[in-house]
Amino acid sequence: MNSNKIEQMIAGLRNGFDKVYEQSNDREHLLLLEIEKHELLFDNNRLPLPEELHTSRRPIKGFSYTDGDILNIREAYTKYIVYGGDIADAGQYYYVNPKDVKRNDKGEIDDDDIMVVIDNRGRIAKKFPPSDIQLHFYELAVARWEHLAYLKSLMIPTKVEREEVTTLEEACGENYGKVRKWFVSQQYCDISTFIFNTEKYPLYWLAGLLKGLHETGLCQKLKHTEIRAIAENSFRVEMKIDTVKKAKKLAIDIH
Repeated sequence: MNSNKIEQMIAGLRNGFDKVYEQSNDREHLLLLEIEKHELLFDNNRLPLPEELHTSRRPIKGFSYTDGDILNIREAYTKYIVYGGDIADAGQYYYVNPKDVKRNDKGEIDDDDIMVVIDNRGRIAKKFPPSDIQLHFYELAVARWEHLAYLKSLMIPTKVEREEVTTLEEACGENYGKVRKWFVSQQYCDISTFIFNTEKYPLYWLAGLLKGLHETGLCQKLKHTEIRAIAENSFRVEMKIDTVKKAKKLAIDIH
């Protein structure tokens, strides 16, 4: 097996794709197309081959591989990538004349240049190295599989939306006590009920405080809907969404 050849194949696939990728006006879609055709190459469930293989049919758009090529690539993938087999063991055995086998002074087989086995009938066999065809499809399987991994590494992870918080405690976590104490110390809230002081401060002021709270590092950045929910559940006041949207972020200094 020529590992340098496989490395060259992988580099060639990567360089070829990178050139197209740089010129693309829709890189995300290009990646999806390339990943899909590589996955089809290895996945018999998504692309089952017919019982009678067609020598001229090329079922994967963008690839010139025929049914037979795909079958051979999948077999190599299963044997040597999935199950971790050694391509060096792929050659066929052939029986040899015992007189042609090297032996040491003790009469023991001493032929280390090629595999030697003795079957249960006492015969001696040597093993051919892997054929050019076996090596060809092994190299293709490895190169394409490595290239698929490279393509997937370029995908931007899908942003997972966090679950919305509805209380100040949920928003601040372990910092909740410190934040609650600050609101009370500034006389924004009653020390017992924690109800917001609407007689002294308008609701847009509370919305502005909650918008600026995340910059202290004590709270995650809040969405408008979260601010409205926190106002109702933690500060016991009803706040319209328009009030939240129009409110300006206020600076907060919590030590």
